[in-house]
Amino acid sequence: MKRRLNILCVLVILTLSYSVFEVGYYLFIGFRAGVETATDEQTHLGEVNKIKDMKTIHLLPDGISIEGGELLCDSVYNAKSGAYEPAAFATLCVSVPVQSRWTNFWIGVLTIIRLICLFKAMFFFIRLVVDINRSQIFCWKNVSRLRRLGFLLLVSFGCCFLSEYLNLRVMQEVFELPGYTISMREALSVTIPVLGLCALIVAEVFAIGLKMKEEQDLTI
Repeated sequence: MKRRLNILCVLVILTLSYSVFEVGYYLFIGFRAGVETATDEQTHLGEVNKIKDMKTIHLLPDGISIEGGELLCDSVYNAKSGAYEPAAFATLCVSVPVQSRWTNFWIGVLTIIRLICLFKAMFFFIRLVVDINRSQIFCWKNVSRLRRLGFLLLVSFGCCFLSEYLNLRVMQEVFELPGYTISMREALSVTIPVLGLCALIVAEVFAIGLKMKEEQDLTI
């Protein structure tokens, strides 16, 4: 039974690790690209501005209708067949000048906070797994860890939601792609908040069980 629990815990750790790696990877790539572009003497000022104004947007086709053929409203060149194939864009990287630099600042701050929360959540979960393997399961220390774990995961999701919302509002003001609506639906994953809520639920179950045990001990 403990082996099965360890396997499940490893899967959760891998899920959290992937989220941390994804956020950190794109943060590092963006930072490195900016530094390399800024320090390259041969780079034109326009290229620096293009990198600085780079945004990732998520798109939904307007008026989706399978019968009307509007689901795939664009086309892409297929190098294998030498023909253009019907397509619809879901994610697009575009360089658009944005007037509000404070928005980029707050998006960066929220991304860093999200990364810190995921790191701390992983730390609490690993400590929890270590205690479980030491047969120290039903104790108030683990209840506290589960509550912190759940809170950190929800804060991480909140930071992701706010940063995507800020990005959405800015891009809606400065960019419009015919046939598409800019959306944030594809940018948000429900995995992290679901894990956070599950951690909080398990924490409350542990807390109820410990209170019942303490009341029984006092009665005896």
